[in-house]
Amino acid sequence: MLYSAAQPYTHAAIDFRGCPPLEAHIGVRVQGKSGILHECDVLVLPVAEAELSRANEVAPRGTRSLIAIECKYYTGYLSLQLARGFHGLHADLGVKNPYFIANLQAQRVER
Repeated sequence: MLYSAAQPYTHAAIDFRGCPPLEAHIGVRVQGKSGILHECDVLVLPVAEAELSRANEVAPRGTRSLIAIECKYYTGYLSLQLARGFHGLHADLGVKNPYFIANLQAQRVER
């Protein structure tokens, strides 16, 4: 969890001139529109949302997140089921920029 005090936790601060400050996190849970928590391998969100999460000890909202990246390493075939699962995850998170990154290519999954 983004707010966990159980272990040392860190994130990257991202500042672009003229833009609100951002934070980048790895391996954190995000709340979907359904209320279900999903783990994001890489998450970029506004500092205000991260601070709200830490102050209230709740997962950040996917709809407030800017980038969510799901990373997978496979030794074989990428199935169409995998793409469908990612599409469902993206729909529930409501993230503006979802990405799926895998070490293999599969045209059916890309489509």
